[in-house]
Amino acid sequence: MDEEERAIAAWRVPSQIERFYQPVAAGLVHGRMIGKGPPVLLIHDLPGSGRLVEDSLITLAQWHYKAIAFDVPGFGQSDPAADVVRAMVEANAPFGPMAVICWPGSVGLAQAMVAQMPQARLVCVMDHSPGPIAKPELSPDGQHLAELWPSALHAAGNDPARAQKNLAEWLLTKPEGWAMMAVGHMPSTHDAPPLIGDLGKARPLLLACFDGAIRSTKYFANGAYGRLHVRKMEPLSGASKTPLICFHASPLSGVVYEPLGRAMAHDRLVLMPDTPGFGESDTPDAPQSISQLAEALFQAVIGEQSGPVDLFGFHTGSMIAAELAAKYPDRIRRVAMISAPLFTETERAWFKDHYRPKPELSDGSHNVDRWQTFWPWRGPRQTIENYARNHAQGLRGGPSHHWGHKAAFDHDMASCFARMMQPVLVFNPNDDLAEQSRRAAALVRDGQVLELPDCGHGMLDSDTALLAGHLRTFFDSDRV
Repeated sequence: MDEEERAIAAWRVPSQIERFYQPVAAGLVHGRMIGKGPPVLLIHDLPGSGRLVEDSLITLAQWHYKAIAFDVPGFGQSDPAADVVRAMVEANAPFGPMAVICWPGSVGLAQAMVAQMPQARLVCVMDHSPGPIAKPELSPDGQHLAELWPSALHAAGNDPARAQKNLAEWLLTKPEGWAMMAVGHMPSTHDAPPLIGDLGKARPLLLACFDGAIRSTKYFANGAYGRLHVRKMEPLSGASKTPLICFHASPLSGVVYEPLGRAMAHDRLVLMPDTPGFGESDTPDAPQSISQLAEALFQAVIGEQSGPVDLFGFHTGSMIAAELAAKYPDRIRRVAMISAPLFTETERAWFKDHYRPKPELSDGSHNVDRWQTFWPWRGPRQTIENYARNHAQGLRGGPSHHWGHKAAFDHDMASCFARMMQPVLVFNPNDDLAEQSRRAAALVRDGQVLELPDCGHGMLDSDTALLAGHLRTFFDSDRV
């Protein structure tokens, strides 16, 4: 390869870098992206564009990060924006939690963005810059180019080819970009993060930034009864523990697991599906049994996992977890549950009558009755706001809200325990199933019933740390 060929190769955009346009309210923001892993955003110096940080993008991808660089609005190929910060925040929102690296001229922009992005962190500033560059006054004889060249050469480390690239990108700056710089639109208002002269020094800062950070998303899976809604939380730095699948009580939804998911997802994937007919999941055409609901959840959620999983259930969700553990001993590793509904026939008849469907009345008293049904069982630390949220989740079940209870009261939980070989942990709070759950102690082959008399309904929100501590001890045990 001769000198010209080398120069052309260095000038081209590397083929492995994906280029795209991200729509925002102000127009289109042009981006470059490469790699897989936790996202790292590079905010180029001003003036400039993402073209000038392509080498850094490639290096970050080699370190197993998803490296992203947008042309700041008003620069490069991005449309101008009256609110540059908002446009950049919008463009980066789809990537979730991220680390941010900037250059001296974009420190203020980076800090303003991070202030509006709770899951983003500015980790460092690259300490090499040509210094402030003002809009050149165009001259017929081209002297403005001669005036800019020393700065371009300095920024390129005295490499003329790279300096030419700098100059080209600077001259692409739109009037709105120069105006933003001229009025100091992006001043640095906070203490600056560490200055580093070499990208290699950013590596330990990135590792620290992503240590324990999680990504939280939601998605719809194809299920036996239509769309199945799933909340998903996972560590950005990669999971090291067995995935955890959480099944909610009826007639609630996976929203009750969000605090626990955040507490557990620092080192494992956590999935929190809405049972068919509840939350955002589609409703079956007719009532389904626990075994049918369990199979639908297995196929749509657990079947997508490549290895064994751990399960955590809550009331009706406990039955679903136990059913799956009994049916799929090779796929289910450990099972924890809040309450183990083990009914006598007399109790089963009482519960069926107590939770039978009731008509909607013109005076609205049916809603008050439903509110009062569970009020005595709330935990001592459950707030009324949390209780109201859960009550609203139950109302969203509509005419089929009682199908989950029907499935539970028709199910033989004891037969599942008789077939389960996995280690089992049963939390027994002081709620409406406390007496029934104590019977699990005589049925589990390998496990225990842990009494929690100071807890009740709402404990997933009010006692998250307590539950997470017990679950980590149980799930992370080396004992098979």
